[in-house]
Parts: sequence; C-alpha cells; structure tokens
Amino acid sequence: MAKKVITLILAGYLFSIIQSCCTNEYDCRWTGFEFQIINNSGKEPTIWDGNSIINKKAFGFRISMKDTVLYVAQRFSMIDECRATSCGIRLRRLHAATSIVIKTIYDYSDFFPANSDITSLFRARISENIKEDYAPINDVISYINDPSNNSYYKKTDDFDLYLIDNTCIGGQQKFEINIFLSDGTILKKQTDDLLLE
Repeated sequence: MAKKVITLILAGYLFSIIQSCCTNEYDCRWTGFEFQIINNSGKEPTIWDGNSIINKKAFGFRISMKDTVLYVAQRFSMIDECRATSCGIRLRRLHAATSIVIKTIYDYSDFFPANSDITSLFRARISENIKEDYAPINDVISYINDPSNNSYYKKTDDFDLYLIDNTCIGGQQKFEINIFLSDGTILKKQTDDLLLE
C-alpha cells in the first residue's frame, strides 16, 4: 500500500514538473498596425527615405500588425514557478483578420477615381522572405491567421504589399489602408500625400 502511495505522489510530482515546463498561454488581440512606404526598385526592398519622388513601378507598403496580450494563463503547478523551466509560449488569438482593403483618396486613374478600392492592384509577400513570389493578399491573411505560424508571441506580424499596376496618374497620391477583423473591428490608417512618377 505504501508503495502505491509513494508511486502516486511521485507521479503527481512528475506531472507537475511536465506541466510547469510549458506554463505560459497568451490570449492576444490585434489592436493596431503600423506601415512604412517601401521602394522595391533594387535587389531588396528598402524603406522609403521620405525625401524623394517614388517610382510607381516599385511602390509598396510594409505592414506591421500590432498584438496586445490581454491575459496570461498560468497552468496549475505543484511546484514554485521559480523552479519551472519554459518550453515556449502558446498563443491563442481571440480574433482573425478577414480582409485588407486599400483605397485611393485622390483620382488614381480613369478607371479608379477618388475613394476607389484598389486592393486588386496589389500583391503580397511575407516580409521575412524577400525572395518569395508575390501572392494574392488573401494568402497573406491566411498565413497570419494560421496558428502554426503563430506558435510563439512575436508582438508583430509583418508583410509587404506591392503595387503591380503603373497606370496611376503621376503626381500627388494618397492611400488609405483598412484591415478588417472577425470581431467587427476595422483598423484604418492613411498615408501622407505622396509624389509618384
């Protein structure tokens, strides 16, 4: 009988050690995004310096989605947290991105007057892989929503959007980026006036 009790105690202690190895579970929500204008005319995309006219054949955005941790769940453990070791972080996002819409504030072309949705004129690429082929924007949305690509807490998810159309009217342009989330939230930002040629 004593042997069984000792076995049960040891098993419980071992179970608590295993549990303590992976204690952090993050509930996260996207609460905003930042963007930068990128120049894709060289070997690698670079951040626009803000001082020059932008080549419309090499124009794009780098989008950085911002995460906020709402809650960190600690699993039950029979040992002190200071004795626990971390095996990683489990991320649970409370909503998903559903779509991205890019609008032109000024007349873009004869086919796209002011306030037109010009999302179809952009292609996407995950920023971490600059050699990756361009993909539809929906592919990037699927990527950032996929839990297997977000198995650890990164604070941001970055991707690039490239203009693949050069019919835009040269001169002053301004764009609005809208990111729609599954809980009805719309994240929105506008660029400053830009000179495209």
